[in-house]
Amino acid sequence: MSHKQKGVAANMASCNESKSPRFINYQRATASEKSQAFVADMIQSLLTYEAAYAPRVRSRKQKDQWNFEKQATAIISDLCQDVLSDGAGLLVQRSHRVFQSRSRYQQPFLTKKVIDLINLLVAAGKVSQTLGERNPFGRNTATLLKPTKAFAQSVLSSELSLSDFRKAAPQETIILKAAKGDYWDDPKLLSYSDSELTNRYRREMRLINEWLAESDIGFEYPWMIEGSVDSSDRCLSRIFVGSFDQCGRLYGGFWQPLKKDVRKAGVRIKGQPVTVLDFGQMIVRLAYARVGAEPPEGDAYAIKPFGERYREGFKTLISAMLFSAKPITKKPKGTGEKLPKQKAEVLCQRIAEAHPAISSLFHTGVGLQLMHHESEILVELMLQLRSMSIPALPIHDAVAVADTDANATREVMMSTFLRRTGITPIIRYE
Repeated sequence: MSHKQKGVAANMASCNESKSPRFINYQRATASEKSQAFVADMIQSLLTYEAAYAPRVRSRKQKDQWNFEKQATAIISDLCQDVLSDGAGLLVQRSHRVFQSRSRYQQPFLTKKVIDLINLLVAAGKVSQTLGERNPFGRNTATLLKPTKAFAQSVLSSELSLSDFRKAAPQETIILKAAKGDYWDDPKLLSYSDSELTNRYRREMRLINEWLAESDIGFEYPWMIEGSVDSSDRCLSRIFVGSFDQCGRLYGGFWQPLKKDVRKAGVRIKGQPVTVLDFGQMIVRLAYARVGAEPPEGDAYAIKPFGERYREGFKTLISAMLFSAKPITKKPKGTGEKLPKQKAEVLCQRIAEAHPAISSLFHTGVGLQLMHHESEILVELMLQLRSMSIPALPIHDAVAVADTDANATREVMMSTFLRRTGITPIIRYE
């Protein structure tokens, strides 16, 4: 065992105490010959244990064996990830109902037999298990799996590292969700039939994900706990809301949930720090493009007579006016101190007076369609940068690129937005 791995093993107990368990990731996969060999040996040991202590009446059918090996690879790989990142264990759902529904979003190998595999891992001494509980008066608790000391020792003695595992592509990259009824809703995934449009979306995502997977992208952040950022997580999906002309933003990737300062300090592309470029005043400029008008000079969020002081509050309120399908009577949540002490209706009127050309769009619920326009611009931008061998990480209406690629990326952003909207964009460097 290397000095580094001894340190990992020594610190596991103390680190685990300060961490929370996470839900298992069934998309975890091997990324090297070393990890493939380790997982294959682990699967063989499970089969050997099963044959000795829980022999099957009949051998598995070919499809069932394929499912077993896929399930085992995903679970063992994620257990390795937990060990190597000093994790606190994996949460799993043991209810058969979780695996009964079949949809385009679910991995085909995820069947109720996953529960049998978990039981086998427990019996073979690979994991310990704390069963979850049903709570009729509150939230249910999930089952907790923790690698045993013997399993962790086998991982560390094999000199595996986090780079030996990766997050595989999702089963479906084109996701359609139901429109959100209210703030507390958890929008359901909707089934849909493929069309020429969805097939085109999927082809574009495949090109983008393959490009990101093979690009030189990493994370270096020495004062963070090692393993807290999985730089192999690069697969993106497009999420639409209600229909395929609403939203469509790119989600996923290890860089998206990072705070700005963490992203700037830690993300590396081609071994370089990154520059983030975003489209300034995006939603307003897309609204002007929709009505075929030219945006006014200056800051669209600096509403007269208030100027820059309440800019952030007015930015939020303008967005709310574009997304809401009815007049706004209350200030958006969190804007109490960011907006003047006037009624919401009065402030909305000030915005309409400042932007008369797009006032007809306010309170019509057009926001999700504007977001779709935004997403189409970002996808085209990503594909154009790919053709130029410029790896880029999308962050909604922005992209992060290697410092040396910033100027070339800015030119592509300018031309793409102008071609798509007829309006010159505002490009900001973060």
